[in-house]
Amino acid sequence: MRQNLFTPFHLIYFIILIIVTIMVSWLYIDLGETLDSVSEDMIKTEIKTAKAFSKNIDHLLAKILADDPMATLTKHPKLQEQVNQILSLFSTDRYRYVYILYKDQTGKLRYLADGSKEISERGFFGQKFDANSDVWKKAYATGQPQYSMQNNYTGLWLTYYYPLTYTHQPSALLIFDISIDAYKNFYRIISPFRTILITLSAILAFVLLLSFILAYLFYKQWKKNNIDPLTHLYNRNLLTQIAHRIDLTQTTVIVTDIDYFKRINDRFGHDVGDIVLKAVARSLLQSVRIDDIVIRYGGEEFLILLRNMKNKKQIKEIAHRILHEVSRHPIRVGKHSIKVTVSMGVNPYSGQHTSLDEAIQHADKMLYQAKASGRNRVVILDDHPNQETMLLLKEIMHAIESNQIKAFFQPIAHIESRDIINFEALARIVDKHGKIRLPKHFLPIIRGTNVYHDFCKTMLHQAFNTIKIYQVDVTINFEMIDFYDNRLFEVIEEIIESYAKYGNHLTIELIEEQSIDDIETIIHHLKRLRTFGIKVALDNFGKGYAGLEHIVHLKPDMLKINGEIVQKAHREREARAILQSIATICKQLNIHAVAKCVEDEETITLLRECGIEYAQGFFIGRPSYAVPIGA
Repeated sequence: MRQNLFTPFHLIYFIILIIVTIMVSWLYIDLGETLDSVSEDMIKTEIKTAKAFSKNIDHLLAKILADDPMATLTKHPKLQEQVNQILSLFSTDRYRYVYILYKDQTGKLRYLADGSKEISERGFFGQKFDANSDVWKKAYATGQPQYSMQNNYTGLWLTYYYPLTYTHQPSALLIFDISIDAYKNFYRIISPFRTILITLSAILAFVLLLSFILAYLFYKQWKKNNIDPLTHLYNRNLLTQIAHRIDLTQTTVIVTDIDYFKRINDRFGHDVGDIVLKAVARSLLQSVRIDDIVIRYGGEEFLILLRNMKNKKQIKEIAHRILHEVSRHPIRVGKHSIKVTVSMGVNPYSGQHTSLDEAIQHADKMLYQAKASGRNRVVILDDHPNQETMLLLKEIMHAIESNQIKAFFQPIAHIESRDIINFEALARIVDKHGKIRLPKHFLPIIRGTNVYHDFCKTMLHQAFNTIKIYQVDVTINFEMIDFYDNRLFEVIEEIIESYAKYGNHLTIELIEEQSIDDIETIIHHLKRLRTFGIKVALDNFGKGYAGLEHIVHLKPDMLKINGEIVQKAHREREARAILQSIATICKQLNIHAVAKCVEDEETITLLRECGIEYAQGFFIGRPSYAVPIGA
């Protein structure tokens, strides 16, 4: 993935530890090579010296012995002692054993002479010699000097074999057993250092191994906490860790949502939904650069942080590349081929926000617009957010936190009896100076963002508290597009469930400002809310997209007629005919028909003549902060 797991300190620690381990290991290896080299040099020196001695001895013996040394010494016993004395001249602490061996007729080695330093250790003439090496055979066979090494508990020994040739064939072997005391002393001095290096190397290797094990365990825990197990993308936990390290001036925020994902889950099952999520995650990773960050932000929502984008053109190219990459290959699951698309909201001006959360909120708003505009598209925040808008967003957040969001209630009355049957909760911001801000001044800014979720919570709590205190029915407005937002719906459902005993007193008014092409999702969500006794109203019926089809699909309990139709009915026959038709349909379907924007008695009379039973408007009552006592 694309995020460094370790800080520079961790990296420096591992580098230093590895370097020190390598250096100590190298010193140990180098020391071993040095010892081997010293040993080899000493051996060469001793062989050279032994060879020189051997030549001298050979030269001296040639004058004394005949062509057959064995026969000569056998005939002249006194020569035996003379030869021993010659050999003893070359016997020292280093050359402790100097002797001559010959091979008898049976092939066994026997002493011919021995001039070893310790007389008690000398072999006598003709004594059998038990050789523990076959090097002497090679010396006899080749006629060339040979040597052998011997390691035992007394130290390192070197044996040198020099063939004596008096008849052009080896007749005897002059042998030096050399004790390399210098090497043993050198080794004795170096050995403690070698032991220290071995111990230090072992300790460092253990520490290094332990560090890697701890790093691996840390990575596993880090992965468990920060990697989504399904898509293998980062999850939201990582965002909280890296938010303070992200340079907003160099970051573009993209919020991406899979179109109609709930429909895929409902139709094909959650296992197929998981396959779709993984496929989309792969497409996102393939479409961005190595330095960019991709996070699974919600159920089917992804957050992309693009680094160091040069201009808006480049941002647009990457966004449309993502769009194309996701949709160009249908996802095959068994016999099914599922075409998947995404909607994207892009905020290229993150540096103008005070926090990453705020930048994400603006990208989320663009996503909302992309979904409202028909999905499978990219909506980019084209202009720099002006200062007034930015301050207003802060004001709205502050208003929610400081309880400045107030529900004003406007009555809905029965035309004949003038009895109030319901109150519509209308949102207002009332600042500390008493200044009132209408929804048109703040709802377009926050709709589709997390701030909007908090706003909806506040309004629902106030609506239910009013119901609880005054025992009245209340309606509250939502746009139909709000019910596409699964997270928002979960917020709405959770609050309604907490006030379940008052659910039959609340009506959800649905306003359709954009075309709806996935009415099934809204029907499903409303069905769940109706289990709590919630009623449903269609607002602004007759305007824009709202039509008879919604009556069939949504089965509303209340139909609120667009105020323009009501006001035109005085002077336009067509508008009056529409009112009469709506009244007829509502009576047949047992739906309450409510005329909006009723401002005078003349309109009341007209509505009565058209068969409309309920009215709302300034003539019935203006919005007020308090519900009239006795309502």
